[in-house]
Amino acid sequence: MSAYYNNIFELKNISYILLLIIIVIQLRNIYIGDSKIKSAQTNSILVKKEIKLPIGFVLVDEEVPNGPITIDREKDDGTKRKLIDLVRKEEIKNHFDYSSFEKLENSLPKQEDYICEIRTKYRPEVLKGYDISCPEHYVIKIEKSFYGRYKHDKKNCLMDKDKEFNIKSIDIDKDCGEDKTRNIKELCEGKNYCSITVTHHQYKDKCSKISKYLHVEYQCIKEEYIKKEKISIISFYNSIKVNTIEEHSVSEFYQYAKIHGYDFTFENLNYVAGRQIYFVKIYNLIYKIMEGLKYNKYNWVVWVDSDILVLNPNIKIETLLPSEKMKKVNLIVAYDYWGRKDICCGINAGVIIMRVCQWSLDMLMRTITYAYFNPEEELRLPEQIALNNDLIQKNETEHYVVVPPEWFNTRKIVKGSFLYHIMGGPSDEKLKIWHKFLNDTNNGQGWNDLTNEEFRKQVLDYYELPKEKQYQIRLQE
Repeated sequence: MSAYYNNIFELKNISYILLLIIIVIQLRNIYIGDSKIKSAQTNSILVKKEIKLPIGFVLVDEEVPNGPITIDREKDDGTKRKLIDLVRKEEIKNHFDYSSFEKLENSLPKQEDYICEIRTKYRPEVLKGYDISCPEHYVIKIEKSFYGRYKHDKKNCLMDKDKEFNIKSIDIDKDCGEDKTRNIKELCEGKNYCSITVTHHQYKDKCSKISKYLHVEYQCIKEEYIKKEKISIISFYNSIKVNTIEEHSVSEFYQYAKIHGYDFTFENLNYVAGRQIYFVKIYNLIYKIMEGLKYNKYNWVVWVDSDILVLNPNIKIETLLPSEKMKKVNLIVAYDYWGRKDICCGINAGVIIMRVCQWSLDMLMRTITYAYFNPEEELRLPEQIALNNDLIQKNETEHYVVVPPEWFNTRKIVKGSFLYHIMGGPSDEKLKIWHKFLNDTNNGQGWNDLTNEEFRKQVLDYYELPKEKQYQIRLQE
């Protein structure tokens, strides 16, 4: 009998041990899955992101840390909105398809490309590169890169510098060139998309009479978790006063950024006073893009003018971002048309959504210097026309998209608009327009009904249109 009970006791112990093992495994899976989801998804109504109050600002009500802000609590007129009251909880969550992400392979088959050297006097900055990319949720891992030519290679890059076939320039008895793995890793490693331009300007030409190429071996590696876009919003005004449209704007975007977990910076210093104040926008964007590149702090930077308000705080910046097919699109701007022939058919620079990448930095540098190289142009809307004309003159069509103005950059708002740009006219008149809107709509109730899912469908349908059916811009004076 004792042996029988001993066996039962041992079986129970084994059962308990197995049960504990199963529980531990399940808890581990929950923890791992939960940690991956939490890196990209927020389940609470407010993202717990520490955003410093802009310099000179205080909370309107110290008891409401997520509420509006002002530069003078004593004089504040009480008309600033508490945006969180207009936000629906389900719109704050990041709805990622985590189950599909889990099913993706950890890595894809290795690939290789032979990128022919471009023999030209032009600098690589103005040449179109060769693109390598990975599917969504994968990044590039560079295995090897060689610049030069392998011996007896009669398959790749067969033309010489004069674009003629020359057997002497391709059929060599030994490899000529050098390893460039480190260079290409710096350029492409860890990115989803990368553009490579191969010229003699970039690499030492050790094989001057030979047709050369850059041989790149790489692999697409799955990201560890679904990454949330890192977004920074920036605005500027150098003489802000209490109870003005500019103060309302700062208050709204401070709250909006806090709700969605974005970075927010308000600048109030004009540190390039020798130029028209409009160019401060471009200088600040350059600074933000460089900061993003250097420290990997942001994926996207969003500029908003100081006369822009948030109509629908439920809408996320991510809803407007390019689709997976649009890897080369680095700039999103709205069309500018007031029904006047003298101000027609260009971009409006009141809102600029820009990817943090080298293209953006290069384009901004050209924009900030545009007036110096085109002194005969009046540039009535200085930074806007400089940006508009540079995009056209440099034929950057594949890198930007011009969207309907009612999305986020128009004074003629409709229900479904994301932002309200009260452009043109003195500040006090703009404030009257804003107050009228608030009074007529009970602080914007009913203007926040459009969901991210509905808006994203509009956005993607527009992005799917042929380029010629999207808004077109032309040179401005």
